[in-house]
Amino acid sequence: MKMLFLGCGAADYDWSRYGEDGVLGSTLTLLDDSILLDCGPTATAAMQKFNVEYDQIIAIVNTHSHSDHLNLDEVRKISGKRKIPFYGSAEACAQVADCCEVHPLTFSDEFVIDNKNFLTLPSNHAVDNLKEEFYLEENHWRAIDEIERFIASRAPFGISNKLINRIERFTAVYLAMGGEDDCLDRCIASVVLPTLVKADKSALKSEDRGLKDVIDEALDLFESGKTQEMLSEFSIS
Repeated sequence: MKMLFLGCGAADYDWSRYGEDGVLGSTLTLLDDSILLDCGPTATAAMQKFNVEYDQIIAIVNTHSHSDHLNLDEVRKISGKRKIPFYGSAEACAQVADCCEVHPLTFSDEFVIDNKNFLTLPSNHAVDNLKEEFYLEENHWRAIDEIERFIASRAPFGISNKLINRIERFTAVYLAMGGEDDCLDRCIASVVLPTLVKADKSALKSEDRGLKDVIDEALDLFESGKTQEMLSEFSIS
């Protein structure tokens, strides 16, 4: 099998600087000149740089739906009017359903593209132990990521990435052991929000979209009673 690595940049890159010395493209791998693994914000620019034509691509396989691995505009450019086959999580497939032939996947699914066999395996986004046995589903870590991203943009020193990773790990183990689905709500209420006590509350509020709105959206599928109680207590909206 031929593999061409078209991009391997970290998620916090400024993608508008792609092409400058030392600025790598978003994660993108080409298998046998025809299958893309991931499709981030620099996908088409990288394809042009390495002389890869859009019509060479017969399918896109997405590892997960973080923005450096999945960019809707880039997928649309590559797919064009062809409705290219797209394989990924249900969340990722929902994003590209208007321009691709979607194939939602979950752990242990097997599928074949151009005589190549694929097997999906569970994995956490950040691990300390490569033999970790508990995994967090995408809708859970995406909710945590959305809240972390908003807080980091308004109160940069209010919360650490290490703390977020611990919450993700705890939630994965708790749910795997049969714990209640309000675990995420309780973690955010008891661990995340107290770190913001000394933060500038005005930075966390907004007429159009404040922390409360972000949490409402992120926890839309989950219980959020404890989180809402804490937000009211801290007078954050």
